[in-house]
Amino acid sequence: MNDSFKYILNGIEHEIPSQSHISIQQKPLSEKTLISQKYILKYFHDWMEIHQMEYFITHHTLLGHHIFEGIHIFHPYLEVMVPSHHFQKLIKMKIEFEKDEFQFMEYPHHAILSSSFFSKQSIQLFIYCLTSHSTKFEIIYSENEQKQIFDLYDIYPLQRVPYEDFFTYLPHKPQSILKNANFNLHFIQFKENNFFHQNSKREIIEEPSDTLSTATLSSIFQDSIFEPISFIKDKFLTKQN
Repeated sequence: MNDSFKYILNGIEHEIPSQSHISIQQKPLSEKTLISQKYILKYFHDWMEIHQMEYFITHHTLLGHHIFEGIHIFHPYLEVMVPSHHFQKLIKMKIEFEKDEFQFMEYPHHAILSSSFFSKQSIQLFIYCLTSHSTKFEIIYSENEQKQIFDLYDIYPLQRVPYEDFFTYLPHKPQSILKNANFNLHFIQFKENNFFHQNSKREIIEEPSDTLSTATLSSIFQDSIFEPISFIKDKFLTKQN
């Protein structure tokens, strides 16, 4: 029986000690996907800081930080929350994202920032509009269109923390946010083929699948990628190379 789980990111082997409350029954996403996720999250982080707007990682992305201390190696898209007044500013900046060859799609309660990397591989960042009601905040979650409510003091003050090789923002009480988002941190299972659901025992089952083959870092940078057209992209690519 293995006493740890290993995966490779940025050409470096990572090791996660086995834990009784975590069951892993699948391979991680391809290294291309993981690096692309890091890219789009760093782009978004830099954008938000430059424009002095707030955000924090949430749901599956926050769970990834909680378990792996970085990118979620099994979930195919990223998730953040943005306060409603800053969310409206993002909507107005749609054309600026498009200039950087990102797509920005607006929906009633969230938006999706996406772009294609490494042989047209599309990566998505879900942005949930966080609406305040006195000391409570709420979002409409895209997977089930249900309202989720969070306490003010579980969110604020935000924490600026190291994340992979850059920074990101966490809510003040990450585990409280995950609990209110219906994650059972006492038992988490990563399994092939489908997406996360809550079973009859109220256990959170993470089941993302990825059909792309695993790639090493050296093979990734042999693939074609968009020329950087913003200083944010240029900075990121220079650092990765």
